[in-house]
Amino acid sequence: DAGSVLDPLGIKWTYIIKNGDPAREILAVAEDVGATAVCVGSTLHGAIGAFLISSVTEHLMHHCKLPLLVIRPSS
Repeated sequence: DAGSVLDPLGIKWTYIIKNGDPAREILAVAEDVGATAVCVGSTLHGAIGAFLISSVTEHLMHHCKLPLLVIRPSS
């Protein structure tokens, strides 16, 4: 989980569950908590997935004013 990786590095993080449009909720929460960056995971798999990003990530890339880090699963 995120804590097992981030806690030893001293990185402050939070896990929040919201209902609604994922990209808009991520942006709203980032603003509400005063985030300094947004990190999202990529869940697309396979040959085509390696070249595509999700619609949520694409929306964040165009609308997030904070640094955005997209993590892909290791292959």
